[in-house]
Amino acid sequence: MKIILLSYVNRSGSTYLANILSSSDQICVCPEADLLYDHLLIHPDRLLQSKDLIRLNQLFKKDKKFIRWKLEVFLQEVNGMTGWEAFQTILRQFRNYHFPQAEFVLFKHQKLFRLYNAASTRDSNTIFWINISRDPFNIFASQKNTISPSTGKPMTDNPVEFIDFWNEFTSKTSQMSNNSITIPYEELILKPQNWLEFLSVFLNLKIILDIDRISDSKYYKWIDYQYKQIHPNINRAPQIENLDKWKKALTSYEAYTIYAEAQKAGFAQYEFIQPKPSMYSIFLLFLKISRRKKHLISRVKTQLKNSVLKIRSTSNSVKKLLRGNHMIYRIITAMQGWRLHSYFSEVKHILIFIGYPRSGSSTLASLLDSHRNVLISHELDILYYLQKGYHRNQMFYLMIRNSLQKAKEGRYSSGYMGLVETGSNGHSKKLKIVGDKKAGKTSARLTQQPDLINTFQQVCKTPVKCLHIVRNPFDMIATQTIRGRKSSGISGEWDIEKSTSFFFEKLDVISKIKQKNVYDVLDVRLENLIQNPKRELTLILDWLNLENYPGYLESCMEHLFKRPNKTRQKVNWSEDQIRRVHQKIQEISFLAGYQFDD
Repeated sequence: MKIILLSYVNRSGSTYLANILSSSDQICVCPEADLLYDHLLIHPDRLLQSKDLIRLNQLFKKDKKFIRWKLEVFLQEVNGMTGWEAFQTILRQFRNYHFPQAEFVLFKHQKLFRLYNAASTRDSNTIFWINISRDPFNIFASQKNTISPSTGKPMTDNPVEFIDFWNEFTSKTSQMSNNSITIPYEELILKPQNWLEFLSVFLNLKIILDIDRISDSKYYKWIDYQYKQIHPNINRAPQIENLDKWKKALTSYEAYTIYAEAQKAGFAQYEFIQPKPSMYSIFLLFLKISRRKKHLISRVKTQLKNSVLKIRSTSNSVKKLLRGNHMIYRIITAMQGWRLHSYFSEVKHILIFIGYPRSGSSTLASLLDSHRNVLISHELDILYYLQKGYHRNQMFYLMIRNSLQKAKEGRYSSGYMGLVETGSNGHSKKLKIVGDKKAGKTSARLTQQPDLINTFQQVCKTPVKCLHIVRNPFDMIATQTIRGRKSSGISGEWDIEKSTSFFFEKLDVISKIKQKNVYDVLDVRLENLIQNPKRELTLILDWLNLENYPGYLESCMEHLFKRPNKTRQKVNWSEDQIRRVHQKIQEISFLAGYQFDD
């Protein structure tokens, strides 16, 4: 016997899909029974005791949903089994009693996805995972307007609690791989036969599933009359007109809450329509989240009170305070981002720096930030905010605010002022490029999530360009060694080894990104930029489709060093260390030509 586990968020179309699958003679679909999950699968590896069997026997006789199974469960068969084994045994009993010829047994429950990591390591060839997803706006609208037969109340009225579960479902199902498939409800409605054919191949069914055979489905008769009332369309043709029904069903507060919180999942399966929040909507969102997180308001008040005296002494105290209270920071940045949304309308590209520490990226970022159509934040680490679920306008606001703040402070990096004094520096009347300079940390994040750039593009709906600045590897390693030695006091030989390994890790990430040939990456050598700044900057401006207006190149040329700084000569290298770096240079095409003695 093979098992199909169907997972979903309530009102995602799972009953409709289960009904279609039951039209196949190979698939036996069990009626819903929450008690099997609640009493057997929350702790699937726990052995059942005598008291558990007595309790189950009582529940089986009283539970309205399980009574629909019309099954006399032989509990002596599950005595001494784990919860997971007992669950499989009960499914087998149902199949043997009602559909003995069926090859598959399908069981549906909205929390089954939580079992994947534990269950996928066992019975991997006999368990098939099917998830059905749907955009959160429509799900919440449906839950809000559906009266649950079991409680007599709407399924939910709290968008914050709803979106927490939707985020968990979306995040975990996206990580499933073996024997799993996630079906978008919207595509199942718009292109039903394509997905049914795909499902048939996935399950290796003898006869292809057909939408026209829905009238032959066996599952519909097992559904209780009350539940048939809230699933009136599962035995009918797809209802395409319902896909935009949420727009009339949700308040501005509910729509904004779902939009703001759904981004936490970090995925862009759905093209969200960003609602414009009112101050009332934002205030209600604050109260809802505060109610969910007990004592948050009093804690925030205490921190604000304790921080008043620190505000005068350090300009970073407010930033640290707000970033520590991430919810407040999200609300403030959402308000500011919404206020400036028209300013962001002409942004053509997002620019991120990838590469390595001590490569000269800060210098190049300062040159670009001085252009009148460009704002580049300094050491903001914008991908951190992407991973936290910030949306487009929030991240754009953070980057331009950082650019302005760093310009006021002189864009200092490692003790050097990076500000091009004659440039626009944090101000742009017509913004075309916005970006962030955090090359080393960005590479580290891409090491853990290689597809993060693609996610960035999807969330912001704006193409991302990657500027990869490289310098003689020996100089980058030596500079990192010197900086590390000053802060740690560790011996030079050990520091070179550590810096070399650190550099190689970043190098491997950049190589993989470039090998994919998916993203728009431009390589720039610091030595070429210093020796021939006019040519290199012109190439960069052309790549970014920016105007080379009079005076821009001249101001940049005055800001650059006259010659590259050969820090490699300031540390002691062993022959083996030099050989290792030379060997790595030969393996990487964009490092071709670099030598220790050039």
